[in-house]
Amino acid sequence: MYTNRDTRLLTIRIIKDRFKRLQRGRLRWLVALVATVQQSLKWFSPILIYVDKDGDWYNHRRDITLVSPELNVSCWATVRAAAEDYWCHGHHVLPGETVVDVGAGIGDDAVVFSRKVGINGRVIAIEAHPSTYRCLLKTIKANKLNNVLAINIAVTDKEGHIAISEEDNFLSNSIQTGTGGRKVQSDTLDNTLQRVGVSQVDLLKMNIEGAETAALNGMTKILHFASNVVVSCHDFKADRGEGTIFRTYERVSEILADAQFQLSRRIDDPRPEVRYYIYGRNCQTLGEKL
Repeated sequence: MYTNRDTRLLTIRIIKDRFKRLQRGRLRWLVALVATVQQSLKWFSPILIYVDKDGDWYNHRRDITLVSPELNVSCWATVRAAAEDYWCHGHHVLPGETVVDVGAGIGDDAVVFSRKVGINGRVIAIEAHPSTYRCLLKTIKANKLNNVLAINIAVTDKEGHIAISEEDNFLSNSIQTGTGGRKVQSDTLDNTLQRVGVSQVDLLKMNIEGAETAALNGMTKILHFASNVVVSCHDFKADRGEGTIFRTYERVSEILADAQFQLSRRIDDPRPEVRYYIYGRNCQTLGEKL
């Protein structure tokens, strides 16, 4: 028997599904118009939301522009706060540093990293999914991020090709669940960074939906000179029954510990996903700097 809570959740799900169909249909211009007016009034600031010829959504504001495969109304304060909370918890990114963003998505975190490292720093933003990568390039261009280099590749343990899923929610696309999905080029992070001449990494951020173990297995060189790492493991998805392929926390911890990283975890955080973030400081690299 359905409870009132079940009915509310079902109603919300139906509304969300219908709204997503509107975003992809012929009336998406109306969605963009409504979103533009609503956001401009909410923030007392001129905001422009529109869809380009590729079907990508622009969220244009005074202090940030985000381009996404679906409607995105995030503001700069929200984007910055999220990046600092999730990715800079273990290491505060400083001017002049090099950040490697594996699983860069549409580039929202890359905007934050870019502004933190400044003109003398560098951000390598790596995204596997071609459609999301297209949005990443547009976000970089719209925000004039001259210190960000985007690379379209799936980071794993060997060079070749691999399938990536095509989820309705682009944030959930994964090479772990990509059987029969879209084929993309893959390579190790060691090879990828060597090609672009990166030999120093102050922060390595990884958010790749369950594929982190294979990716770390292909980082035998990088892990020696990366000063700080933060890996988003997705065991919380396994906890809620989405598949054991997402249970990577223990193995990721072992790999990083073997590479001489001092690890920490936010075990008391009430958010289930945050409890599986792993923060690491390279004892060897830090020792050389002292």
